[in-house]
Amino acid sequence: MSDAKDAPVKVSPLAGKPAAPAMLVDVPRLVTANNTGVPDPSVQEQRVAFGTSGHRGSAFELTFNERHVLAISQAICDYRKRQASGWFAARPSGTEAIYKIYAESFRGVDHLHRILAEAQAIVGAALTAPTQEPRIAPRTESKVRL
Repeated sequence: MSDAKDAPVKVSPLAGKPAAPAMLVDVPRLVTANNTGVPDPSVQEQRVAFGTSGHRGSAFELTFNERHVLAISQAICDYRKRQASGWFAARPSGTEAIYKIYAESFRGVDHLHRILAEAQAIVGAALTAPTQEPRIAPRTESKVRL
């Protein structure tokens, strides 16, 4: 039986070569799509699904952009204002089309389960509500690090 470390590694024919222009993302177009796109919550593909990790999408397809981030952030801020005995945070995944929710309770496991259920409902409602102008002003400039 051979170990995975003994298996031959496949090397991409593109390895060590400059990327072709067709493979490069148009960064100004991506930034514009991220900051100006308005997802439609009635379109299933533009909504966010829940699971054990987070969300992976594209601003070009309105599956993840600034509006998604603002909706989640606002929902979390609203929740934290009301909750003094626990908290939750949500973040998009870098690998899956879902959001990851983290929670902590200062009262015990049953309370933690209630926070998680409420967190999923809050984040889900924020992402499926009709799109409104953000209550937080979107960034007006973006820096790209190469």
